[in-house]
Amino acid sequence: LKLMNLNDGLGLLQRLAGERKVDKTYRQARIWRLSFKVAELVAPYLATTGMVKPLHETGSNVLEEIFYLWAKLYKKNTSFEKTLPDIIRKLIEPAESAPHIYLFCGVLLKI
Repeated sequence: LKLMNLNDGLGLLQRLAGERKVDKTYRQARIWRLSFKVAELVAPYLATTGMVKPLHETGSNVLEEIFYLWAKLYKKNTSFEKTLPDIIRKLIEPAESAPHIYLFCGVLLKI
């Protein structure tokens, strides 16, 4: 994940979360059976990475899509309402700038 740019990471996250179709030959691999759990691990990493990079470098649409997928995956978690404030605080702390936080809050309002 560290070697990927955020655009490639977004593509991976979309495939893992089931947002993008995966070729039938690859679907038989063991990782696709546990793809939702892997997506739950990848999404916060990409969201945090996007928060610390300049917005012009990542692109606001890519970062917004990563935040959207993160929120969508996190919402499926059973302890969503209990842990959400702590998770939001952890994601906002390393933010590069205020537009990152506004973008993140905008996505949370849509969910």
